[in-house]
Amino acid sequence: MEQKQELLDILDCNGNPTGKVHIRGTDRAPGEYIGVVVVCVIHSDGRMLIQQRASEKGWGNKWDVSCSGAISHGETPQIAAMRELKEELGLDADLTNVRPSLVTLFSNGFSYAFVIKMDTDPASITLQEEEVQDVCLASKDTILEMIREESFVPYRTSWIEYVFDFAEQNYLF
Repeated sequence: MEQKQELLDILDCNGNPTGKVHIRGTDRAPGEYIGVVVVCVIHSDGRMLIQQRASEKGWGNKWDVSCSGAISHGETPQIAAMRELKEELGLDADLTNVRPSLVTLFSNGFSYAFVIKMDTDPASITLQEEEVQDVCLASKDTILEMIREESFVPYRTSWIEYVFDFAEQNYLF
């Protein structure tokens, strides 16, 4: 069976759609960027829901934030974040009018992070097996230690600290 091509909007240096479309996995010209979303689900006790990536994926078997993925053609960051939460973890959240908590740049584009409060029991989560093999709740200190031990996707520790600081300052826990 032929796999469907994943289409992404090409963004300019300011993160605005250019009207061009990119086929995921192909090369882009210099100055052509894409958007990705990251969702960090924070439990009211201050721990983050983290996922262990499927072994066949990039960063296979490593732990990661709650969910992440590329913004598909025609999607807003909010719609992409809601889709990724639903696809990867079976969770529903209305982010329609929610601004990203943090926007960062990476070599190929823009990352829109949403830090949200949601008390969910990891045992009740429906995993998308092609993407995720396990979930659990972890404290900031645990995640930072996992990064040092290289069992977590190698985020900058300052980025993880910011996510938890943002959550605390916005009364998510």
